[in-house]
Amino acid sequence: MNNFLKWYSFEKDGPPRKDGRCLIYIETTKHTKHGAKHGELLDVDYYYLSRAEWEWWDRGEREDRHLFTITHYIPLSEIPMPK
Repeated sequence: MNNFLKWYSFEKDGPPRKDGRCLIYIETTKHTKHGAKHGELLDVDYYYLSRAEWEWWDRGEREDRHLFTITHYIPLSEIPMPK
């Protein structure tokens, strides 16, 4: 099985080109009294092309939205599954 994953970059490739679930890479920044703390996480979310938004990450009035940046994604349909 080929374990290489082709990640897409929002900066270079733009947003997903069709509706669907994607594995997303998120960079986080949290400001504390000791300075900025950077982190990263992976999540799965559904992208709506017609609305140009993520189902969970873009929905609602999130006060902490400015702390999260989705930088890369890969459609789940492009991830090879084990047989």
